[in-house]
Amino acid sequence: EAREAPALAEEDIQTLAGWSLIPERYFKRPQETEWALDEKGRIWILQSRRLISPQPLEVPDICDSCSTYPVLIKDQGAVAHAGVGAGPVFVVSSDQDLERFPEGAVLVTRYTAPWLAPVVPKAVAIVAERGSPAGHLATISREFRVPTLVGVANAVALLPPGEDITVDTHNRLIYQGRVAELLRYELIQATAFEDAPEFRLLRRLLKRIAPLNLTDPLDQNFTPEGCASVHDIIRFVHEKAVQELMDLPRFLKRFKEARVCTLVSEVPIGLKIWDLGGGIDPQARGTQITVAQIRSLPLQALWEGVTLPGVWSTEPVAVDFKGLMSSLTRTLSNGLGAPDYMGINLAVVTETYLNLHLRLGYHYNLIDVRMEANPNRNHIYFRFVGGVTDLTRRSRRARLLADILSKYHFKVDIKGDLVLARILHLPQEEMRRRLIALGQLVGFTRQLDMQLKSDEDVGHFLEAFIQRLEPAGDSPSPQGGKDGTEQVKNSHPGR
Repeated sequence: EAREAPALAEEDIQTLAGWSLIPERYFKRPQETEWALDEKGRIWILQSRRLISPQPLEVPDICDSCSTYPVLIKDQGAVAHAGVGAGPVFVVSSDQDLERFPEGAVLVTRYTAPWLAPVVPKAVAIVAERGSPAGHLATISREFRVPTLVGVANAVALLPPGEDITVDTHNRLIYQGRVAELLRYELIQATAFEDAPEFRLLRRLLKRIAPLNLTDPLDQNFTPEGCASVHDIIRFVHEKAVQELMDLPRFLKRFKEARVCTLVSEVPIGLKIWDLGGGIDPQARGTQITVAQIRSLPLQALWEGVTLPGVWSTEPVAVDFKGLMSSLTRTLSNGLGAPDYMGINLAVVTETYLNLHLRLGYHYNLIDVRMEANPNRNHIYFRFVGGVTDLTRRSRRARLLADILSKYHFKVDIKGDLVLARILHLPQEEMRRRLIALGQLVGFTRQLDMQLKSDEDVGHFLEAFIQRLEPAGDSPSPQGGKDGTEQVKNSHPGR
């Protein structure tokens, strides 16, 4: 009976088949895999090498075959890595989506962000609405040789989750269904260069250059010692440079000759404007300017949001004594009450740039914006921390900020009462819409931690923001339409 019994159980065969696909997906070519089964019933993959056919495979004429499949997306986006991949659509917009991402799916996302890196090896293709071929995720996709298109408008809306598609990044085409002929054609292409010693050497070097390990600035390992690749060093230096922007108000004191004007506005915050060139009307004279004399495009848009009717409330808000005392204790113990830290409300501007520091009572806002004609150069960074009540209420306001920012498709991280948000590569008009919303948000939420007495209040004030402050029918999609929302990525200590 033992002789007639199969060497492998059906479950072992299924496991072996699944494991054999892993090197094939990684190398993007058919593989000859050697394996072994030990006495405990465990399967071991011993080695894998490219399968070489003794007879040259005939390349089919795939043009006619491809024409029978419906085209979902054509001639959109930029190629980050060329190739062909097919599988079910899986939209990723949160940490929970990352955990559920299946092997062999097509990753569809609104943004190319470093936190998506863990699922790249599992993906057969990547389609992103935003991003650049020179960005973090594009680099990682090339490392793992995953066909990738970035800048594909409305990809999330056009590619239904769970539906099989074929992504041909060579020709910037996405087909409905699995185009078997196209996949076979891709597999049988000659790849002799991969066997060359030079290629193998470069691939080993790439492991020291391309991997990105420092994906979360809030992680305790986000240090110089945590840098394990050149990519890590670049990421670390970039993040620390952004953090240095927070010291600009203190930095201003070194420049006695800097031209700094005070903005005269109906919003009484005493905003100082430091013009580096092109940010204010050259005809403006004296130490005060009006809103009409602002020439900085991002500051114009942000201030439009701040000064919309109903945004900047001056009504007194009842203060909870326990929350107030808790906040005072926390503030003083952390050194935030020191005069040097308090700084001034300062906007550093050019025609297309804004670095804004706002301290409104116990709340600190940092907004850094680049808003040019070339979308690939544009960004909005937003950082918020503080409050006058206990941590629970401050954290509720952080969640409210995150929910509203996510509605405008910002990538959001929250940790306690700290909110970090960013959005990249938007056209100027879309940048303007987001900045108007950000201005509304700064004014609308500045006193809300007093009123957020329960978790239910977060939803109430979210609805209030949408109904009272947004123009009717003006809820933006990534391309300015009215569909879709982005989920919040929550950061936790120890991540």
